Amino acid sequence: MVQKTGSIILLIDTALHLIEKDNKALKGALPDNYYSRLGLDTSKLSSLIDEINKVNTLKDKEQDIIGRVYEYFLGKFAIAEGKGKGEFYTPKTIVKLIAEMIEPYKGIIYDPACGSGGMFVQSVKFIESHHGNKKEVSIYGQESSPTTFKLAKMNLAIRGISANLGEKHADTFLNDQHKDLKADFVMANPPFNQKDWRAANELLDDPRWRGFDVPPKSNANYGWILNMVSKLSDNGVAGFILANGSLGGNGEEYKIRRKLIENNLVEAVVIIPRDTFYTTDISVTLWIINKNKKARTAEVNGRMKNYRERENEILFMDLRRWGVAFEKQFIELTDEEIAKVAENYHNWQQSDWQTSYKNVPELCYSANFEQIQANDYSLVPSKYIEFIDRDGNIDFDNEMKRIQKDFQILLQEEEQSQLELQNAAKNLDNLLTVCNDYVDSLQTSDNKMPIGRLVKLVDNRNKDNTIDNLLGINVDKTFMPSKANVSETDLSKYKIIQKEQFAYSAMQVGRDETVRVVLYPYDAPAIISPAYLVFEVIDKNIVLPEFLMLWYYRPEFNRYGWFISDSSVRASLDWDRFCEIEIPIPNMEVQEDIVTIYKATENRKRINEILKNTLEPLYPVLMRGVIKSTSNMKK
Repeated sequence: MVQKTGSIILLIDTALHLIEKDNKALKGALPDNYYSRLGLDTSKLSSLIDEINKVNTLKDKEQDIIGRVYEYFLGKFAIAEGKGKGEFYTPKTIVKLIAEMIEPYKGIIYDPACGSGGMFVQSVKFIESHHGNKKEVSIYGQESSPTTFKLAKMNLAIRGISANLGEKHADTFLNDQHKDLKADFVMANPPFNQKDWRAANELLDDPRWRGFDVPPKSNANYGWILNMVSKLSDNGVAGFILANGSLGGNGEEYKIRRKLIENNLVEAVVIIPRDTFYTTDISVTLWIINKNKKARTAEVNGRMKNYRERENEILFMDLRRWGVAFEKQFIELTDEEIAKVAENYHNWQQSDWQTSYKNVPELCYSANFEQIQANDYSLVPSKYIEFIDRDGNIDFDNEMKRIQKDFQILLQEEEQSQLELQNAAKNLDNLLTVCNDYVDSLQTSDNKMPIGRLVKLVDNRNKDNTIDNLLGINVDKTFMPSKANVSETDLSKYKIIQKEQFAYSAMQVGRDETVRVVLYPYDAPAIISPAYLVFEVIDKNIVLPEFLMLWYYRPEFNRYGWFISDSSVRASLDWDRFCEIEIPIPNMEVQEDIVTIYKATENRKRINEILKNTLEPLYPVLMRGVIKSTSNMKK
């Protein structure tokens, strides 16, 4: 246990000073007398240290606990910073994609805008995951931000990664810390569309753009590209991220791009899914630059690769439809998707590529120099990758008959819905009087009952695995198809839920801390995770299930979880406390009037959704009909 005194703060600051003094890699990286200046509550700080002391960081070195915690907070901080900030962090799935494609197993790795060092960390992880030798790589980098420079030093130090980040933080263009460096691999995510990165009369004769036009001062993108090209060895490969605007355009950028293509430096261009980065919502591109696209045999991590002649060819890939959502607003590529992209790229490089690689519409295309020249040296993938017009396969006659039939059914349901809405309107008039009297009677609280007296738990399991329709609950308190992969999962323990039963989760989720409870409305049963509780109304003569669900729908109901939760991190509303909540139970006449309105509006929502789903495919069918009639007229 750490002593609960003010001296603990002094001890921490002293320890940080000694750690930096004894570790040259951390010189200038750790804060000086930082905790002494914060005025922290010593008891809370001591409790935190006691908790950290319980973690055995040496038990399993492969887990890299400290490194993973550091990476986690870097990612969270980048998300919190949002647009225009957090450039120090590149999402790890993008770094992993670059590593899997350029395979930095042996040699010098360089990053001219290294941020917090994520490229280096992922490179070492790549080597370890493929059973390579991390001692065979040397790491060089540079970072201009003093704070981010410190983050990088700490990120690498806690993982035991040696690196040369230069004597100090410095601007790569104006104060290159590695002027004579020749790297085998470059991995980078430089700032996008950096303006005024040099003065009008600066860097005009810089050797890094020898043989090219001087990059425009209005945008540093091509300055970064030429800096990286100049650092590559004769067989060097670079993988870096840039904004999509660099793929086309005129002026100096056009001239540089054309020269890069004519010099056979560009090997692959990969469009990354939108919303992958925490700092921008624009779509970005992964460029692969290769100094040697000639046919050759090379050893890669203990195995020989036979590279084919790829000069005058560029591989284009479009991944915008790939990836899965996380943190609600962001997209990341899965490990399986990364492996597929890397495999596709490596197959294209190899001598047997005609049997292992093929162009795939809306995914990839291998373009030759003549095609690129015909597109005025544009590197926009959509100019090369085949697009499929799926409307061209529409059978106009059959689709029109189907839509007409659907419309007839909808018109009948529309008539029934109108009657339901008229009844709902009558019930509203009735409720104006009844509810006023009822609200007055609630003052005595005689009509309030705890939820636990109205419902009971149900535990019906899918023992014979006959049901495979797996659902979950979203924050809107409705059911949704589950995204869980259950292809090899035993579903016998999953709970069956039937019409007029409820599913409930004690843990609140979402920004509004939603209590997830929902009424199952469908005729056919489904299954849900065993983590959910299932309950049903005990006596429908006392309370109607739909009336009860309307009580749960209220945003105010979510606040029960906030105020009786023991957790300061995320609110929860366990079953016992859930059952203690008292709710007013009006007479059956009031409940039926309210439920009639509820059913009418829900049915109306359902019809509108069906109408929307019916109309959306109508327009391409009609356009197909126009194409068909126009073709017949020409004949």
